[in-house]
Amino acid sequence: MTLEAAIVSDINTKLMRKFAFNTTVVTNSLAADKNLEVHVTVTQTLLPDALTPELQNIWGPEEVNSMITRADFHTTLVPYPGPGKAVLVSVHAPDKRKAFNTCTGACKGAILVGVVVAAGMIVTTLVVLFCICCRCAT
Repeated sequence: MTLEAAIVSDINTKLMRKFAFNTTVVTNSLAADKNLEVHVTVTQTLLPDALTPELQNIWGPEEVNSMITRADFHTTLVPYPGPGKAVLVSVHAPDKRKAFNTCTGACKGAILVGVVVAAGMIVTTLVVLFCICCRCAT
């Protein structure tokens, strides 16, 4: 069994909920330098024949990471005993805030509306001030 297959097997063992979900674990990248770094994508889809589908909960990234952290990675560690016991150092969840930094079409439209409203308010204020000043002069 390859290292990649062993990691996927260990993660699947911890995340598998055969009664309600089809869980897929895909290895995106695998790099070994001083430490082993593995990037995986976990996808969960509700099975059409699941009992009480309205009560089933698809785990979010935090829950999935918590479950992965609790895995013992026995299949992964057996062929690679090394000088000491290998341990899971960390699990990283993608930062949700990064997705909000990009300005989509709706965002650009809202900015345009804001600029037009602000410009209209400035023009209206200048016209009102001009009218007030002209009436005061006469």
